[in-house]
Amino acid sequence: MWLFNKDKLKKGDEIMQENKFVNTEELRIERLRKQLTYKNMAEKLGFRSQVSYSNIEKGKVIPKIEQMIQISQILGKPTEYFFNIKVQQR
Repeated sequence: MWLFNKDKLKKGDEIMQENKFVNTEELRIERLRKQLTYKNMAEKLGFRSQVSYSNIEKGKVIPKIEQMIQISQILGKPTEYFFNIKVQQR
């Protein structure tokens, strides 16, 4: 399923694919808040290319849990902050 919201797109932006599990918009917001680029994130994660990270943020790839833990540490947020799931508390 493809999402298209012309109000959120700027020139050069791609249409984002919906990712049911990862809150990709929060990834983007927190990355920008930390003034990090796709390239910065890719380097910190040990990826060979910035496209590897941008595909996660754009919802094209569902990251492994280990990658989400690393991303959360880099962005300074708890891992669950970036997931679109609710966990029942005991």
